[in-house]
Amino acid sequence: SKVNTSEGDVTHRAAAARGYFGVDGAGVKVCVLSDGVDSLAALQASGDLPAVDVLAGQEGSGDEGSAMLEIIHDLAPGATLDFAQAGPDEAGFAQNIRDLRFVGGCDVIVDDVIYLDESPFQDMDVAESVNAVTADGALYFSSAGNEGNQNDGTSGTWEGDFNPSALALPA
Repeated sequence: SKVNTSEGDVTHRAAAARGYFGVDGAGVKVCVLSDGVDSLAALQASGDLPAVDVLAGQEGSGDEGSAMLEIIHDLAPGATLDFAQAGPDEAGFAQNIRDLRFVGGCDVIVDDVIYLDESPFQDMDVAESVNAVTADGALYFSSAGNEGNQNDGTSGTWEGDFNPSALALPA
């Protein structure tokens, strides 16, 4: 049985939404781009992740991808999951975006990556790939940043640290 469940499942009241709308992600392929999936086999063995298709040779290194896949699986347990690393450089990242959609058939693609030389004024390789997959019907979401935390005064995001609510959903 599962070892971990994302705090986001509670925060977003995803269980209530799954019950109310009768959906669990079935029929949707959600794909992750991040650093790597080093713990993929262990997470599958613990029941925290189902089978995950990884683009050939794109396992990457690290576990942010593993963590993202866990969160997505908690919120949409019926979704099919794919992964590719967001590198090793911008050209590789851009190609993997395209491959997840055009080879893997991903409906929703998410990443947690930033390349500091991406231009806000003109589309470069990564943005052009995002434009291509969204023009083809995919949804694409990129992180707003995960640098630092509120307690240490280093948060680079508007929200800060996770703060659960004990409030009940309205009837």
